[in-house]
Amino acid sequence: MLLKENPFYILGASLYDDKATIQELADEKAWDAEEENGDIYERAATTLTNPKKRLAAEMRWFVGCSREEEKNFVKALDDGKYYGAVLENPLARLNFELYIFGLNCLTMSHKSVYDMALFYDKLDADDIQDTLNEARAEAGFPPIRDTKDITAEIEKIRSEIRTSIQAAFKKLSHRQITPPCR
Repeated sequence: MLLKENPFYILGASLYDDKATIQELADEKAWDAEEENGDIYERAATTLTNPKKRLAAEMRWFVGCSREEEKNFVKALDDGKYYGAVLENPLARLNFELYIFGLNCLTMSHKSVYDMALFYDKLDADDIQDTLNEARAEAGFPPIRDTKDITAEIEKIRSEIRTSIQAAFKKLSHRQITPPCR
């Protein structure tokens, strides 16, 4: 899931927003949208207000960050100011790195791939469950009862990372991939 496909991004919502706020954001966006684009906001709201569907969007957002930090990271990504983000939560950092890579894959270095691998290896389903349940409690959503669905989402993220890296390599020329012989 790319940043601009995430329902939290589409609506300008936070992990901490309740159902009423999410629906209000969707209604505001739909009101301002062109008629053929209005449906995207209702689908985003439906995803975020359904606890089961919500998990995929949560797992690809800035988990463990405050509302203000979420806004700052989205603004940084939208403005192309990718560096200097301090994210202690490995999932939030992995998502930030993955979004950066997706936006600018041709100019990213091997460090980006290394960072994604590093943060992926730090993911812990129990820690993610605790962090998401704290946000869900504030937003009035039911808690995640076990880590089975979280573990499945972690595997989907791994597949997305692999797909992003493969897509980036397909865009590179042979010269860009291999260094010149000396």
